[in-house]
Amino acid sequence: MEGLPPQTLINAPGYINQSTSYFYPRPEITGINTTLGQVYVTPEGSDDPANNGVITSPFATINAAIFYITQILVATTPVCIFVSPGTYSGGFTLNDNMYLIGPANSPEPVIISGSIFATPASSDATIGLQNLLSMDCLSQVPSMTQMSN
Repeated sequence: MEGLPPQTLINAPGYINQSTSYFYPRPEITGINTTLGQVYVTPEGSDDPANNGVITSPFATINAAIFYITQILVATTPVCIFVSPGTYSGGFTLNDNMYLIGPANSPEPVIISGSIFATPASSDATIGLQNLLSMDCLSQVPSMTQMSN
């Protein structure tokens, strides 16, 4: 319409524009046609029990995000835990259809100081790790790693 200012498009969380991810990349998971659950973690977040881990109110620890997914959300579809740069404690377990994902193009890494355990309960379940640096094994996980039983 004439006379109206151009409208700014609203980008998805973690995107600079409609196709370029900045902070929280979305993984491509083939063969799953369900809506993915999303939980966000940042060192500046809060592990308050009333928190639900949305992008505007992320958790502070990965353990709190996993507790929320397994005990409160009780997800039956895959869940992506998007983790912002920072250092996080390890010692947690990823269950079936959980994906732990760090930012794809951030100058700061996501560092996990401790072990990450994976427990897929069925042969068709996957657990994914992407863009993480684990201090326990001193290896970087740049791409989606899928583990199955």
